[in-house]
Amino acid sequence: MSATKNVIYNILINVLNVAVPIVTVPYVSRVFGVENIGVVNFALTYASYFTLFIYLGIPIYGTREIGKLRNAPIQRDYVVSELFNIMLVSSLIFTAGYVVSIAVVPTLRQEWPFLMAAGVGLLFSSFNVDWYYTGRENLKISAVRNLIVKAVGLMILFVWIRTPNDLLLYLVLNALTNGLAQVWTFVYMLRHDVRLRWRRLKIKRHLKPVIVLSLSSLAISIYTMLDVLMLGFLSTYTEVGYYSSAIKISRLLLPVVTASAMVAIPRIAHLYKENDISELRRVTDKSFSFMSLLAPPITIGLVVISSPFVPFFFGAEFVGAVPSMMIVSLLVILIGINNFYGPQILVPTDNEKWFLYAVLFGTGSNFLLNLFFIPRWGAVGASWASVVAETIVTGMVMWFAYRLVPQIRPNYRPLIQSIIASLPMFLYGYLFIQWSDSPIGSLTGITICSAMTFILLELIVFRDPMAMEIRDKLYTKLHLR
Repeated sequence: MSATKNVIYNILINVLNVAVPIVTVPYVSRVFGVENIGVVNFALTYASYFTLFIYLGIPIYGTREIGKLRNAPIQRDYVVSELFNIMLVSSLIFTAGYVVSIAVVPTLRQEWPFLMAAGVGLLFSSFNVDWYYTGRENLKISAVRNLIVKAVGLMILFVWIRTPNDLLLYLVLNALTNGLAQVWTFVYMLRHDVRLRWRRLKIKRHLKPVIVLSLSSLAISIYTMLDVLMLGFLSTYTEVGYYSSAIKISRLLLPVVTASAMVAIPRIAHLYKENDISELRRVTDKSFSFMSLLAPPITIGLVVISSPFVPFFFGAEFVGAVPSMMIVSLLVILIGINNFYGPQILVPTDNEKWFLYAVLFGTGSNFLLNLFFIPRWGAVGASWASVVAETIVTGMVMWFAYRLVPQIRPNYRPLIQSIIASLPMFLYGYLFIQWSDSPIGSLTGITICSAMTFILLELIVFRDPMAMEIRDKLYTKLHLR
């Protein structure tokens, strides 16, 4: 499957991940209220940590290793079998640890029904083989599955979730829907692509890189999810609700910015192994240009629309989330750059330990900043802690990549041009918020004018190659040429 088709399928997956919450989040926020939303996000975040332990970095490692074995089906069978065995054992260990932690920690024990409901998904974690299809550069399977899962999830939500008393049911159904979808993908893989092997497995060869990447994944998640947990322990669930609602929007849009990343990883790993430097530079330049085109307008756009968007989208009682949303919007561009130099450059070139060092340093910084900021400023403090930590990590991975992989030097001109083309959004935000008393009117005016100005500047003034390539492909698809 071509890289372009994979990027399109990955964008489809991420658009679904964005579009569905646009429908569900306002509904769920109004059904449960800000404090219950805080409980939900606290439970889901805690369960997510144990999911990371179960995965052990295999989603990235597996993608890289499968990408290297394009024309070796038997070797792929053994790699899949070995990694599945590792995840199966880790799922049993860490699911048991999850249950024990709820029983022994007093703060967790108070919310044990919700935490147990959120933990149902842990039972299915070992069946998540999306990394296999990403490594094979075939994202169609994941895209189709996501479409079906989202449709089923929407029907269940609107039929069965009606009152605050349905909070527990919401968590259970959410875990079961996603878990059963993972099982379906696993069975499909066994029927069509992979034969599981049970003899002559070499599991030890994976342990060192898997542990390094698992520590990286865990550390990344600590400084992206630790804020929610620390707010739950050091502040109130209302502050958790503010922060989790604010950061949810930036994280919903972030996968669109990094849509080319998972597609690029197996290809970069293969090209680096084959020492095809010219093609390697072409692929990485294209990936960086794609990120550069989207990250600045999304970042600046979120800052500009925060004031009318939050009360309109989440409800009036979430207005306290506005400052946090403005701050965490900066994460989109920071993570976009970090994602390029870390998972796309350091990891495929077997320099994952340096990525781990950067992430660990950022994690420690985030923890210390949270200890100081959260008791004083609540959700706003947690927001600034996330931004500072991400800035530290981004700076470090850039430094490591420049030193360790000198063959790759992306062109920063598209990023600078995209930032300049996004600046008029501030003017539109000021004018429409002043002129319109309607949040819908403000959001519509800002979005339309900002999009038109950005597109015109990128296509006519800057003539950005990535923007023009996307335009030409749209013309071809729509038969306009």
